[in-house]
Amino acid sequence: MFFVVFKSAAQDSIQTKNISTEVSVLFTPKSGSDMFLKGKEDATLYYKGYKTAGVGTFVTSMITGPVFGLIPAIACSSAEPLYKNLNYPSTELMKNTKYAQGYFETAKKVKSKKVWKNYVLGSAIYMISFFILNKQGN
Repeated sequence: MFFVVFKSAAQDSIQTKNISTEVSVLFTPKSGSDMFLKGKEDATLYYKGYKTAGVGTFVTSMITGPVFGLIPAIACSSAEPLYKNLNYPSTELMKNTKYAQGYFETAKKVKSKKVWKNYVLGSAIYMISFFILNKQGN
């Protein structure tokens, strides 16, 4: 039994049996679809492991142009995110298969979008530079 003492010196008692029952109700596992959605939501917030793939694609596209830039863009966007780069917020959550599936699927989509965005940006810089240099040469 616990006692709560208020500023007014009034006391109230709480039995531990009631607390453990309330706590277990608060922490019941969510349904599979809820956990899947939570995984997706967390991946959009926490996954940042795409940066190496994105930068590599950007630099290659910017230096070699859109044709050769396609090679790393296709390779990186189709590759699964590395487990060590997932940056998930909780090991306990990742033990839930639905949560892990939602997190992983969304991380792969985030990575793919970022890689293709960097491909387009790098290719655009290449093309603009190409046209500026050709215009100055004439």
